[in-house]
Amino acid sequence: MDRADKLRTMASECLRLARTAMEPATRYTLLTMAQKLLDRADAPSSDRHLDTAVRLFNDEQMSGH
Repeated sequence: MDRADKLRTMASECLRLARTAMEPATRYTLLTMAQKLLDRADAPSSDRHLDTAVRLFNDEQMSGH
């Protein structure tokens, strides 16, 4: 399974959980997360490289290096 498929699977799980969520705020959060995951899954590969670079940079900043 490639990265995009994994993201789509996670989005599907968020949608499944949103259907059973009792709290509106929880449902909203899960639906928002699902949309973001789908947006990332559909992003061009160059955007994925940028996301990775930003994540690595942020991880370095948080670790104090």
